[in-house]
Amino acid sequence: MSKRAIILAAGQGTRMGDLTEQLPKPLLKVGQYTIIEYIIHNLINCGIQEIGINLFHQGQKIEQYLGDGSRFNIKIYYHYEIELLGTAGSLLHFKDFLKDQDSFIVHYGDILTDQNLKELSFSKSDTQSISNIFLHHNPNSNSFIKLNHKTKLIEEFHERPKIKPQGDYYANSGIYLFKPNIFEQIKHFDQVQDFAKDIFPILLQKRQVLGTLINSKRIAIDNIQRLEKARKEISDFNFQV
Repeated sequence: MSKRAIILAAGQGTRMGDLTEQLPKPLLKVGQYTIIEYIIHNLINCGIQEIGINLFHQGQKIEQYLGDGSRFNIKIYYHYEIELLGTAGSLLHFKDFLKDQDSFIVHYGDILTDQNLKELSFSKSDTQSISNIFLHHNPNSNSFIKLNHKTKLIEEFHERPKIKPQGDYYANSGIYLFKPNIFEQIKHFDQVQDFAKDIFPILLQKRQVLGTLINSKRIAIDNIQRLEKARKEISDFNFQV
């Protein structure tokens, strides 16, 4: 399992209304802890020892709150974006931090889950796949992903399609495992690039994307209603913090 992970925490949280005018979304409280603290503890529980966090909107508040990671007994590194570069474009600035890893996790900064992240893995015999994506059922999602349950390969990935595809589709959970050669597909510094729109479609053609189903609770806290839902249901999560 990887020892390093990236948390994508640069988003502006515009759908959170007044809540993110003075506070970045990852620092919103859900129960006793902030969203990003739950993420960090879940990463630590799967063996992560060092975390890189990309920052933009009120990023200094996240750095001030978390510090260098010593209170979690890990190391935390930060990169401030001058402008938003998308989920993949922002990762390029952590290339040197990740290049010597067999694999590493990328975790969106607004995903609350107690999922065992160790279940996201590559088999030793799999030399072709370079990404593995956690998937979940959500018919109201903007992503539609078709998984071959026998091969574990993702066969289709539709992000915000104009016409909703029909059939048995899963949704993107916003937690990925990559091998370092993912950087061969993310080549341009300071260029907006998204995994869902720009990177995964290329990897699908090469049969390099695996899918793994989440079997625990998960809430994407991307609006006020879902934040309220998370606060009501936090006791149902099984976090080790």
